[in-house]
Amino acid sequence: MKRAKRLLIQILVLVLLLCNYPALEVKAINTLDELFYVGQHYNYTFLRIGRIIKADSSNKKVAILSDVSTGDIDLVAKAPGKSTITIKGEAYTYTINLTVKKMDVTAKFYKRLPGGNYIIKVTNNTKGFFQRVYFTAVFRSSDGEFMDYDSERVIAMELIPGKTYYTIYKPLNDCDFDLSKSTLEVNNFDTELLFTGIKYTDYSAKIKLTDLNKGVIDSSDSKITVEVKNNSAKAVTAFVQVCWYNENGDMVYADYYSKNLKQKGTGKVTIDTPDKNYGAVSYSIAGYAYNVYRPTLQDMPIDIPIIHTNGK
Repeated sequence: MKRAKRLLIQILVLVLLLCNYPALEVKAINTLDELFYVGQHYNYTFLRIGRIIKADSSNKKVAILSDVSTGDIDLVAKAPGKSTITIKGEAYTYTINLTVKKMDVTAKFYKRLPGGNYIIKVTNNTKGFFQRVYFTAVFRSSDGEFMDYDSERVIAMELIPGKTYYTIYKPLNDCDFDLSKSTLEVNNFDTELLFTGIKYTDYSAKIKLTDLNKGVIDSSDSKITVEVKNNSAKAVTAFVQVCWYNENGDMVYADYYSKNLKQKGTGKVTIDTPDKNYGAVSYSIAGYAYNVYRPTLQDMPIDIPIIHTNGK
């Protein structure tokens, strides 16, 4: 019986601590530093702020609050610059020091391939990491006349700052458009927010690629194998970019492949060779890698907002 009473007292003490601790902690952690890109639109849901009395942006040319309701706000990044977002709630006031930068990921049609495929060249000119970038393709004729568009099928993934990628795109309907007149424009993107403590670091210099085929392919080869070694003390996601060339040295196919590696780990990436009608006789490989740090729950602010990505 005494043991049961002692256990009950311990439970009550624990409950009291849990109830009181967040209120004390929230007062200390009520300011966030945010980095957005133009076009980002997020819905914040605050769990302990109570009813939102007032929310405002100090620079409405940079960012606006498109909707404010009980417990959550919609924040839209409009233009490069800085703005202070103040959210006054019943329990406390939350401040977001917001920096908005230009979304500068570019893409262009690089080459038309057999079978209605196209090589697309994508460059991340920002200092941000993007999980996915979605483009709208606008197809035009040689005289600049609009022919068609595609806003769903052009996607580049895992873009490291300052890197250029080549990937393959196949339109649903190939309208024989003019590559020099047609365009690819960013319409949406996914990137993890800095305020959560998530940090991406470029580890491209820490990986080593070994081509087990030694750059040689013949008519019987259907695959090549690349060994990827992680020389760092951190786990990384590595990418192997493969570009294929014909006998004239022209690029005829390209793609990139990923591999997760533990610290000091080694793995292999197996890559299919292009169909024979592409005329590939040689190839080149390049490696990229990044490490991502995600804080544990103990490292997170007590009332960190829940974020819903609405895109552009």
